[in-house]
Amino acid sequence: MEQNEFNTNEENDHGEKFANLMQDAGAELYPGCKTFSKLSFILKLFRLKCLHSWTARSFNMLLELLVDAFPKGVLLPKSTYEVKKIMKAFDLGYMKIDACPNDCMLFWKDRSDQNICHICGASRWSTIMKNTSVGKRTRMKSAKIVRYFSLIPRLQRFFKTKKSAEEMIWHSEHRNVDGLLRHPADGDAWKAFDSQYPDFALDPRNVRLGLASDGFNLFKIMSSTYSIWPVLLVTYNMPPWVGMKHDSFILSTIIPGEKSPGNANDIYLQPLIQELCELWHGLQCYDAASGQTFNMRAALLWTINDFPAYSMLSGWSTKGRFACPCCAQNTESLWLYKGKKFSYMGHRRWLPDNHILRRQKNYFDNTEEVRREPKRRTGTEVLSQLHNIEFPIASLSKAGLKRGRVVQGIEGWKKKSIFFNLPYWEYNLLPHNLDVMHIEKNICDNFIGTLLDLEKSKDNLQARQDLVDIGIKNDLHPQILDDGSYSLPPAPFTMSKKDNVMFCEVLKNLKFPKGYASNISRCVNVVDCKIMGLKSHDCHVLLEDILPIVLSSCAPSDEVMRIVVEISHFLKIICAKVIVPTELEMLQNNIIMTLCNMEKIFLPSFFTIMIHLLVHLAEEVKLGGPVQYRWMYPFESGGITLGKVSSLVLYEKSLTQVHRYVLRHCDNGEKRKRRAHTHLTTWDVEKLINEKFHEWLRITSKFAFPGHIRHLILQSLGSIPSGVDATQWCHLVTQWSQPKDKERAIINAANAKKQTCPHTMGRVSSVRRQQEMAIKDRLLLWRVNRLRKDGTWSSEDANQRWVQACELLAKDGLTPEDGNTEANERVFSMVMGPEHPDRVRTQGKKIVEACEGEEDLSDDCSQPGEKKRRLNMEQVRTLEKNFELGNKLEPEKKMQLMTLKKYWKAMDKELLELLGRRNLDNIYGHQLPIFIPNGGAVGETSGH
Repeated sequence: MEQNEFNTNEENDHGEKFANLMQDAGAELYPGCKTFSKLSFILKLFRLKCLHSWTARSFNMLLELLVDAFPKGVLLPKSTYEVKKIMKAFDLGYMKIDACPNDCMLFWKDRSDQNICHICGASRWSTIMKNTSVGKRTRMKSAKIVRYFSLIPRLQRFFKTKKSAEEMIWHSEHRNVDGLLRHPADGDAWKAFDSQYPDFALDPRNVRLGLASDGFNLFKIMSSTYSIWPVLLVTYNMPPWVGMKHDSFILSTIIPGEKSPGNANDIYLQPLIQELCELWHGLQCYDAASGQTFNMRAALLWTINDFPAYSMLSGWSTKGRFACPCCAQNTESLWLYKGKKFSYMGHRRWLPDNHILRRQKNYFDNTEEVRREPKRRTGTEVLSQLHNIEFPIASLSKAGLKRGRVVQGIEGWKKKSIFFNLPYWEYNLLPHNLDVMHIEKNICDNFIGTLLDLEKSKDNLQARQDLVDIGIKNDLHPQILDDGSYSLPPAPFTMSKKDNVMFCEVLKNLKFPKGYASNISRCVNVVDCKIMGLKSHDCHVLLEDILPIVLSSCAPSDEVMRIVVEISHFLKIICAKVIVPTELEMLQNNIIMTLCNMEKIFLPSFFTIMIHLLVHLAEEVKLGGPVQYRWMYPFESGGITLGKVSSLVLYEKSLTQVHRYVLRHCDNGEKRKRRAHTHLTTWDVEKLINEKFHEWLRITSKFAFPGHIRHLILQSLGSIPSGVDATQWCHLVTQWSQPKDKERAIINAANAKKQTCPHTMGRVSSVRRQQEMAIKDRLLLWRVNRLRKDGTWSSEDANQRWVQACELLAKDGLTPEDGNTEANERVFSMVMGPEHPDRVRTQGKKIVEACEGEEDLSDDCSQPGEKKRRLNMEQVRTLEKNFELGNKLEPEKKMQLMTLKKYWKAMDKELLELLGRRNLDNIYGHQLPIFIPNGGAVGETSGH
């Protein structure tokens, strides 16, 4: 039986109620009352009832008391029932629709008179025994009730006042259109919809909607399993500071609990879909801004939900082998037999076809990657795939299909979504959004749990045994001890106990500006090195701002540090309010490389579906615009009205509201003072440096930056020896301070003692000695490098090789001092043996022999294995100086200058990327070396 609590469908009755409403608005509450009218007082009372959850009985008692207290002639209703009758004219009512207790159907429209579900046979009613004075009496009650709030009158209400009617065309008249992504209207999905339906886009008053749904704990008790599922609508016509506020959300449907409706949510969305179909064709609506009646239309652009609800609304299963709804059947997954779950890797598919990582098997899943990236499916392709397929009823499929079994021919699909009943839905480019809020939450939990080895760690015995099954990362395989137990070798992401304590201590002592984040320290246990109870916004702040800073002093390896920084940087740009569209392609390429590097370091068990979804976020931003309009933060934080705060933990929303309340209502508040002069002169800067620089050194001494950099390193960086290039000096000083380079120096010293022909050059390089002594061939250079100051050889083996070379030359009637370079080089190669890969003997690693003359700088001089070129920087600077003075250079000289610059810039770019620098601006011709603590990178920029 369909019941309408407030009947608003009959036009004559509606007109009469509206007339009575206007009469109550002008009537005095009691004779002589100038403060309240009858209507205003009733509205304020009813608002208090709703805010404080007064029962109908207590509200009746209050009304009776007020009637007795006020003077005679008071126009005040005496019961809650009479108050609700007055409220009918506001169109705030809802429709009660009985539903099958098994979620099979609604007793609605043609089936409103049925008492039995025609699908499962369940009764519409539940029996309740009620005690009376006569005895026990049976009372019938609806087993499940859905409450539906009509959408059409609520949209019409937006145009009843001039202010709200003008706000409904803000997206067309007042939005900043500058080529940047600021609003969903800047995204490709909105633009494609306008191109597909130009008649709809012609009138800016037509409403664009988004739908959000999630489970809601009605009683605010975490131990309670009962939850309801409200369905909310958000209007994108309004400015974001109005449309994205809780007051502007439209509550459409309340789906009852106790459990999630699952695939049966389509049953409860039928009334909403019917109204959306009516709104697509249009209804007459009065516009107060223009004073005219127009044909109001509305369209649903997309849905907003977490990942489980994504499956409920779209019909695609977000669990199992094909869990990614964007890749669909092309999802790359690997079943981990020991871990008993799927791993979602295969990100090499997004790399260029000729990328070297595609051919590296041992670092990944022991296979070469030859496939290309999967393409996102269109709505038309989905409809053709689901054509003529009958899906089982959701309630029956729960009982009839066992876990892991799918219907033949529809692998991955659980149903055909009810949204395809909308005539335009198949042409929406972004019908369902990935929720960035929950993606950040899960990624942060993965990192913290794995780094600190918590219960949620992805590194355990089962994960290591899966490595054995796959046949990768042999150095991380579990080792069987004598007593039969297992030992897990440390991984690149394994943190020591000392680092764990430091990590937790930093988080424990963190303090944020008011309104920036909650008190994260409450979640940190320093003694046990545990972090628990983090909320979604806590993870948002940690992942984007805090983790890179904390790990700068306790990261287990540079590779892990780089990965965390890159993911943090990616999410920070994705979550920005304004996004440059041209940067999205670069972001996409960067996150692909980051995910591939993660596969090389982390275990397969680390790659849950949330890690994989990172690869699709940049594309969704391009389609839908900034994520602030498409994530769950506004909807999940809107379920609780701010009242008396009993907890000591104040969240961002509470702090903001308290701050505004104090500013608006406190008369004695101290005014904020702004400094009159904010521009710093040169004298101010020098004064601040003299006063604060030593303080900065004192602070940095408390932290163990990468490489354990201290102020002595800074002093070394500033004292550049004469004749040494500044960039090379900074690079050298940085290497001296790195633990890895110190270990490498010890290893090199040990290897040097094992050499049979040690050199006697000391700290002078072989190339530098060759330039100083003007030696042209390598045989004579090798002899000079092996002779001591007294003329003796460094070893007997060196002496024998020199004698052998002289004997070979003597056969041709030559000596090494004759100057026959060709003969000396031939004999040198015979005596010394073949060259090492990427190395030229006496010249160094990754250096090639220069060709004669100016051809040294051309591309024709390249040889197999060539990686770098030695460049004459004095020649570059001389040519630049002549060019700046306006001297006319010969064409060959100009080409030489351009070639030198090109190779020098390429070489410096590789150097700076190696050191962690990302911004490459004017890298030659600068003076001041800059030290970057967080990456251990040193370079030169003219901007500092």
